[in-house]
Amino acid sequence: MTGGPRSQVPSKSRRAARPARATRRERIAAVIAALEAQMRALKSLGLSESASLVHMAWLDLKCRSERISGEELQRFCERILPEG
Repeated sequence: MTGGPRSQVPSKSRRAARPARATRRERIAAVIAALEAQMRALKSLGLSESASLVHMAWLDLKCRSERISGEELQRFCERILPEG
């Protein structure tokens, strides 16, 4: 034994064991999941207007993650909403 301090540089095997950084897509998916939980919590507290605001953020991120354009969403809504 040399008696010196251990090296602070992680060994190659320790570096390989570290989880990879989340991709942008994974991070957005995590935010979407968190927003879903927040919407449920707000609704359970009777804060439906606040839940609606969070829902708008959720919808925006969901459309971005699925690469749905604003025009596509508009056409979809027009098709499913009754005329009147």
